[in-house]
Amino acid sequence: MRWFGTRRWPAVSRFGLVVLLSLSAGSGCKEQLDYVDVLGGKLGDVDDLGLEPVVDTTEPDAGSREPDAGAIEPDADSIDLDAEVAERVDDVSTETDVGTVADTGPDGETPAEPIDAESMDTEAPDAEPLDPDVGESPPEKLVQQNSTYSVAVSTHVYAEGWRHQGWGGPQTETMALKLDVYEPTDAPPGRPAMVVIHGGGFKQGTRSDSSVVTFAQYFAERGWVTMSISYRLIGDHGTVPDAWADLVELLVPAAKKDQGYALYPAARDAKAAMRWLAANAGTYQIDLNYLTTLGGSAGAYLAIMLGVTDPADFRDELTAAQDSTLVSTNPGESFEVHSIIDHWGGISHMELLHVMSGTSRFDPTDAPVSIVHGTADSTVSFEEAVKLRDAYISTGVAHDFHPLEGVEHSPWSALIDGLTLPELAFAFVVEHQNLTVLP
Repeated sequence: MRWFGTRRWPAVSRFGLVVLLSLSAGSGCKEQLDYVDVLGGKLGDVDDLGLEPVVDTTEPDAGSREPDAGAIEPDADSIDLDAEVAERVDDVSTETDVGTVADTGPDGETPAEPIDAESMDTEAPDAEPLDPDVGESPPEKLVQQNSTYSVAVSTHVYAEGWRHQGWGGPQTETMALKLDVYEPTDAPPGRPAMVVIHGGGFKQGTRSDSSVVTFAQYFAERGWVTMSISYRLIGDHGTVPDAWADLVELLVPAAKKDQGYALYPAARDAKAAMRWLAANAGTYQIDLNYLTTLGGSAGAYLAIMLGVTDPADFRDELTAAQDSTLVSTNPGESFEVHSIIDHWGGISHMELLHVMSGTSRFDPTDAPVSIVHGTADSTVSFEEAVKLRDAYISTGVAHDFHPLEGVEHSPWSALIDGLTLPELAFAFVVEHQNLTVLP
């Protein structure tokens, strides 16, 4: 096992990458990490790679509180990767040996729960996903304008993941990765589905944060099966492939490497949750042709990643021999996202994949996206929204762009054209998935 800190790092400039990293301290406890990459325009004339800031959004369990649509969750320890120029390096590493890690979780973080083999829920019991007969028109998809259905909430283990003793250290624990399903129990079959992902700077936050519960309940009451997911955070030091670790070591200063590393296991886990949904579509009467991902802040980074990256990304960089928990992630299942709701997120996953592979992940097959971002956001730069918009303009994929003038980070109570954020997301998904709304 090789420790990341003692490795000889490969060069990275086969694709014209020139980088400069600078770290500047901000006021109070906030810091800004600035990064610049130049890829000969291959990122669509977007310069900066923004890592998601740390946000303290710890909340009680989903069933213990009422949703609060107006709640604004505070942010702290922000970091944002911007662009400037420094040195040219020679090649991109594509090795996929697992580097393993070490350390305990951040203060206040709930310890990982032990695995109960009988609780693993990786396949749907005696149920088949909906598949209309060949030659028949698909049934009309009906959702409700108003709160209509009773909602049953249940918790499931969707996969396992290793926890390590620091980035690159020995494995210390096998974690049970959990999600909550919000099922509209009396809704008709052929239900659309939505995955709602919490923020917290990849350091904290839970699947029962108030904003997550608000959206999960809102859409479930109108006919969607919604899921809120947990994923490994910085303190878990999840398994990271060598190629990703190489990039982090080359591009990110020591003070901010944690977030760079954490992007990978978080994305791996989010994709595993989506494949669990696909495996269990029949159980919840879900039509997989109507999938949406939604998130805020770090959760929006993951929501965008799910709708833009390739199926092999964050799945095939490691083998089961390197990480035996991969067999629990339903690797044979597939899914396609049909709408993305981005609340003040960013595109770091795609930019790092681009540097690693030399190929942009943005293309005409991407899911339509609704972008909401404050122009005065000091936590995740508004430039992240501009870059995402410009990438969609370049590919011709449908998108809505909602800049909130003079607004800071996490404005969950914002109104846009008289609509709350859940109402705005509802309208976007209905339009782009051609759903029929019942009054």
